[in-house]
Amino acid sequence: MPGSNNEHDRRPAAHRRAEEIAEQFPGLLDKAEQDQVAQRIERMFHAIDEIRRYPLENGDEPAPIFRPIGKEQP
Repeated sequence: MPGSNNEHDRRPAAHRRAEEIAEQFPGLLDKAEQDQVAQRIERMFHAIDEIRRYPLENGDEPAPIFRPIGKEQP
């Protein structure tokens, strides 16, 4: 999320993950493709941050997907 302390960790983490993928599947990605994968992973990290901005429970009836696991709703 812009302005967060985690923002600076996104690019290196995305590149590390892309490198792990390239190592796991040798010869699959050239350097340009690996950079594209890293950029897409970074965008996914940012999307996750945006999703986390919304509360898990909002209103009287939260959507079932956002209910905490193990907590029964009355």
